[in-house]
Amino acid sequence: MYHKTKDTRNSGFTMVELIITMVLVTIVMASFYSMTLAISRLIIDSEGKLQIQADIRSFTFDMSRVGRGAAQFYIHDRWDASGGLQFSNVSADGQSGDVLLLAFRHFDRSDVGFLVNDSNTYISRIVGFARIAQNNAEEGPVLRFELTPPTPNAWPVRDFTVHGIVANAVRNNQIQMREVIELSRGRADGRLFKRYGNHRFIVNGEIIHGQNPRREQRVSNTYNFTVSTRG
Repeated sequence: MYHKTKDTRNSGFTMVELIITMVLVTIVMASFYSMTLAISRLIIDSEGKLQIQADIRSFTFDMSRVGRGAAQFYIHDRWDASGGLQFSNVSADGQSGDVLLLAFRHFDRSDVGFLVNDSNTYISRIVGFARIAQNNAEEGPVLRFELTPPTPNAWPVRDFTVHGIVANAVRNNQIQMREVIELSRGRADGRLFKRYGNHRFIVNGEIIHGQNPRREQRVSNTYNFTVSTRG
């Protein structure tokens, strides 16, 4: 007489074991996915903050260097991409705008000796910064352009104005802008530049890195500094 024993060496997983295994694998994969997203977000934030800091340093250095060397500055409400400057100059203290024009001058003393006046003063360079927000949006890139006369004495101040030179360059498609900040929001009453007196202005904005429509996937930082022209 003998007894038969069941050989379990080649038996498969039971249904319960399979379900438990699938649940455990799902939990592990979900945890791994969440960790991967967190790491990716951390990397994006770090890269964005580094880029913003680099943009702020570059923008601050360029704006301060150019501003301190300028003889005059003009602030306008905003830049109309189709027609250039369409709005009047912001002249009152504390008023703000999204367009800054910096004008440089030089004197040709050979014209009338050592007397400096409008007869021998010339506009030698114009540097412009404009935050262009389409359709009255809160955010937009900051662009920079520069104009120089064809000859040193081509723009005498008695015959030319900074606004007229810029408007003429726009009409003739002579404005070549380059982006200095990818995306910015003005914090000076919703604008980027604010006037304080005749020789001092404040730049107050927020740099935004990443144009993803989901705001939680963007990185931002503010900047605020004052520049005084030499007058």
